[in-house]
Amino acid sequence: MKIKPGTRLTALYLFVQGILGLVWWIFLWGSPTFRMKFRPASLDDKFVLTYAIADGTLFVLLSLGTAYAYSKRTRYAGALLTFLGGAVFYAFLHTVGLHLQYGGFIGPVVIMGASSACTLCLAMTSSPTDNVLPVLLFRVTKSQSISSALFKTFIQMIVFWTFFLYLIPRTIVFVERSIGIKSLGDSSTTGWALFSLAGCPDGGFLSSFGCFS
Repeated sequence: MKIKPGTRLTALYLFVQGILGLVWWIFLWGSPTFRMKFRPASLDDKFVLTYAIADGTLFVLLSLGTAYAYSKRTRYAGALLTFLGGAVFYAFLHTVGLHLQYGGFIGPVVIMGASSACTLCLAMTSSPTDNVLPVLLFRVTKSQSISSALFKTFIQMIVFWTFFLYLIPRTIVFVERSIGIKSLGDSSTTGWALFSLAGCPDGGFLSSFGCFS
């Protein structure tokens, strides 16, 4: 059977993520100078090595294993990706806690934040099987009621706006302030205007009527 584009993309991303994680740990293990760049400011550089077993298992090996499962289209691939998404997101939250407690840990925060966002997005949008669309967030509605379609679209907009237009920008601002990048300043009027405009391309209420045409 031909592997669908969503499945191929997921397998490729997870393979690259696993390989990069392996290379990163090789550098961490062999170079004290490199470790100094990825440790809390007030702790010894060997502190980073305490995460080798957990990260090597739940990030490197699990990423590669899940990539293999997607490439072979096994029935448990989706479950592995969901488990990987939870593990990576937990690691991201842990790095945030270390940075807030000790400082000087912004590198791992950025890396794990990007990794968790990509992994969780793939977990929500890809499927290794033929009988399910590879992109689950975009599909033709089965609803025959306009009001029902509008309600579902409204819920989708709330989720989209909250994650992409609030949580991600807040994270960017947090990172900028942590590494000393000067802010452009606050403008609530302009911000809300841009927020509303940026939300329009995600589908909007008008897109709901398209499914009935």
